[in-house]
Amino acid sequence: FNLALLYRDRGDFKAAEPIQRQVLALDRQHYDANHPTVAYSLMSLGNTLVENGQFEEAERNFREALEIRRATLEPGHPDIVKNLGTVGLTMCRGGDYGGAEPVLREAAAMGKEHLGNHRITAGRLDDLGWLMKDLGRYDEALGYHEEALAIKLEVLGPEHKNTGITWMHLARAHQGLGDLEAALAAQKKAVAIGMANYGAENMFTATAMMGEARILLDMERLEEARTVAAVALANMRKAAPKDSPRLAGSLQMMAAIHRESGENVEAERLLRQALAIRRDRLGADHPLTAWTEVQLADLLVERGAQDEAAVLAGAGHAALERKLPEGHYKIERAEVTLAKANR
Repeated sequence: FNLALLYRDRGDFKAAEPIQRQVLALDRQHYDANHPTVAYSLMSLGNTLVENGQFEEAERNFREALEIRRATLEPGHPDIVKNLGTVGLTMCRGGDYGGAEPVLREAAAMGKEHLGNHRITAGRLDDLGWLMKDLGRYDEALGYHEEALAIKLEVLGPEHKNTGITWMHLARAHQGLGDLEAALAAQKKAVAIGMANYGAENMFTATAMMGEARILLDMERLEEARTVAAVALANMRKAAPKDSPRLAGSLQMMAAIHRESGENVEAERLLRQALAIRRDRLGADHPLTAWTEVQLADLLVERGAQDEAAVLAGAGHAALERKLPEGHYKIERAEVTLAKANR
């Protein structure tokens, strides 16, 4: 188990997975079916499966752990609150937004009722805010993350890594609302916390830096964005496996910077890498895969590759319509790209 945790801390989730499967098998052999250790191993393996993009199996593990905990613990126990939130967030990350919302609302309400100002309650508020951002409801997301931040500052302090997670969430909410100065200030706090806790060559820090680059790009500070993103991508490549879904997000961000610079050949190369990873690790129907298809299609239209662009935009648009609520900005963007490709 400790060896698997070491691999996870190094960002090598593919190496951790088979070891955690072995741990779970041994736990099932040596403990009763409803033993807390079995639930803990189910959760640990599930978290690794999420990082590897295996959301359906991860959700099954989390639900089994939740059943064990509901059967053996008092209502409102911290492990139940945390476990319930993990189920909902995994549904969200897998693209099941409609199913995730009531689960995440239940987790946040349970945390407030039974735990009060606790780090687990703050985590569930962050989960709910994550979903709101994915749905484009940034004002609601901002409220949940501000509530989570107040709790974390009280119980964990300003330098804790989990406080840094909430600063990143806040940055994305501010960015979605168009308040880029507030977004940049929040993101820089997350970067500083990452550097203090982990150093530069870590996925948390690299992810935070790539978020900073995204905001700088929106602020039209292109050269600063390029500099920050280049460092972040180099460190992400060191910290993450080459087929990591997180690496795919960084590749996509770097592609956006190259495209803004007029370097469309390099932008296309990076987008194709990101799309290959997401198709392999997340599946063709995942919203992130679909969004990458739309972005690549939009670039291909500009480069005159209309036929491939039409195929990609059509597939991406269809998947986004299946997964996202009507009127979501990504669906509207996909419709525009599809219309351009079919001219």
